[in-house]
Amino acid sequence: MTINLGLPTFFITVNPYDIDSRMVCHYAGITDSIDIAPELIPNLRQRAEAAAKDPSACALFFEASIKAFLQCLLGIKKGHGGKIISHK
Repeated sequence: MTINLGLPTFFITVNPYDIDSRMVCHYAGITDSIDIAPELIPNLRQRAEAAAKDPSACALFFEASIKAFLQCLLGIKKGHGGKIISHK
């Protein structure tokens, strides 16, 4: 690919922080909703424990974060048949 297209000029790394995420708590079943009152939000230790105990919640959070990044910031949506297409 480098021979045909040349070297990439822009790199980006997306690394969602799942340890401190309220979405992970929601996916793990700790909270009922993402939009809750600040005093009901689990503390950092409880959020970290939820992330450690439920790796599938972290995977769901990662998937949601990457989809949001691709769709909102880059304008890329999944097309028919699993192909990635760009809508600009």
